[in-house]
Amino acid sequence: MKTRFNRIYEKQRDAIYAYLLYMTKDAETAEDLSQDTFLRIYLNLFRFRGDCSEKTWALKIARNMFLSYARKKKPILLEEQEWANLQSVPCIDPENNILLREHEQMIRSVLLALREDDRS
Repeated sequence: MKTRFNRIYEKQRDAIYAYLLYMTKDAETAEDLSQDTFLRIYLNLFRFRGDCSEKTWALKIARNMFLSYARKKKPILLEEQEWANLQSVPCIDPENNILLREHEQMIRSVLLALREDDRS
């Protein structure tokens, strides 16, 4: 069994890592999931029936490992600076927009009420 596993590992490690790196966009996570994938392959090698190629079987296990990881993944907490940057981005607030328009109208009406000499 060890020789069979070693053969699968040698042939498929790059493909599995590349797939997981593509899916996670993170080298460390891809490495962790690759290790978990090969552990799962080792523990379940006796179940491989040969209905598909070893590569297909190994990639299916990698896919399942990724899906399991993605389901468990916790939301990312933003750092304080990132949060401050997001808060400074202007967004459309209907209530604030109405208040700004009313304020602009009030300023215009006050300016129009001024004499021509006082406006400049």
